[in-house]
Amino acid sequence: MKVYDPEENTITEAGIAPDEIKVEIQGFNRKVINDSFNRVILNKLITDYGLDPEDPRKTLIFAVSKDHGTDIVRILKEEFDELGQPVDNDAIVQIVGDTHQREHLLKRYQNEQYPSIVVTVDLLTTGIDVPPICNLIFLRRINSRILYDQMIGRATRRCDEIGKEVFKIYDAVGVTEIMAKEHVMKPVAPLPEKKFVDLNEEIKLLEDEYLLEVKLDRIIAKLQRKVNTLDAEQHDRFEQLSGESSARDFARKLREIEADRLKETIDAYGSLW
Repeated sequence: MKVYDPEENTITEAGIAPDEIKVEIQGFNRKVINDSFNRVILNKLITDYGLDPEDPRKTLIFAVSKDHGTDIVRILKEEFDELGQPVDNDAIVQIVGDTHQREHLLKRYQNEQYPSIVVTVDLLTTGIDVPPICNLIFLRRINSRILYDQMIGRATRRCDEIGKEVFKIYDAVGVTEIMAKEHVMKPVAPLPEKKFVDLNEEIKLLEDEYLLEVKLDRIIAKLQRKVNTLDAEQHDRFEQLSGESSARDFARKLREIEADRLKETIDAYGSLW
């Protein structure tokens, strides 16, 4: 297929890009649901790589299943205890579709220190903005390049509050190697001369939800840089037009919008752009 990149104004031949990659998944994933494998990996992350629930740099762990996630939470707490570093019960949690008070936990993950280490299956691959996520840990394999891009996307958010400059991937199952040839994510680095009105017009032309999310990332990245340069009068004007007191709050509002309403919502803020 041919792909047009409006940021670079180029058309490239991308060939055939199926969503699913031919790789054995279920059998392999069953192999990692055992106590010894997970304990060795998690101990290594704590002792050699400094995984720490008190660190403002948050961690997201992808598990095979809900039961696997429960084991990971338990083993992490046991390993910290064994090292003489008992952790608060709220610091390490699992969040999946049927988690009790799921929305409350998600908001705390976004805005508070605890939980700082969250285990999930697929729930947090899309639709949540937690800028302090700096560590992604893969303890499961997947065969979808789009899902992989979305998983990686959970850590690409900018977070000036903690001085975030990089994020790290800890891959215990080889998923990054499998996806290396299929990985299509590009840095969110819009051209400086690109205007908000241009981005607004471009987003109107997109139909694919993944591409809409990428374009929204570019709008938010540009917005955050712009707001940092505003004087007091301009900032008051931003609050008036956006209805929010900060770029971060406005970004959160945009990310909570359903994909089928994103275009009309962006367009409704025409005066802001």
